[in-house]
Amino acid sequence: MGLPRQSQALRVPRVTKVGSDFSGIEAGVTALGRMGIKYKLLFSCDSDPACQKMIQQAHNPDVLFNDIKERSPEEGPAVDLYFWTPPCRDSAGKRRGTKAARGKLMSSSIKYIVRKMPRVAVMENVDSLNSKTFAPALWGKSVTTARELSILPTPRMR
Repeated sequence: MGLPRQSQALRVPRVTKVGSDFSGIEAGVTALGRMGIKYKLLFSCDSDPACQKMIQQAHNPDVLFNDIKERSPEEGPAVDLYFWTPPCRDSAGKRRGTKAARGKLMSSSIKYIVRKMPRVAVMENVDSLNSKTFAPALWGKSVTTARELSILPTPRMR
């Protein structure tokens, strides 16, 4: 088969369409800018009013969602690059996992990924996401689909 000829080269967008859930301070988007990657922030979502204000001022997304619990996966536009950083309070520390309200939120991101199929999905990883505490969410039906899309956290990322 060989390498593609120049006319068959892989297509890379000139401007990467980006979206994020649990956006916080938009660290991923900030990193893109620092690397000189041209991007357009189509949507951000964070429930913290202070984060929302900072996101609006610093990054000016096309849409700023207030709460992932109030948004269906269909509402977020399709993107090339999707950042998601589910709350780590229930994965670190007491490790209440998916039994806690915040621990259940990661299923919203998985549903978005499965429905919208971004080219790349980047998830901030916490070591305990590979523990038995998170087994129901990470190894359940929706994540089996996500695993096929290669979006599961890698073990022991440090």
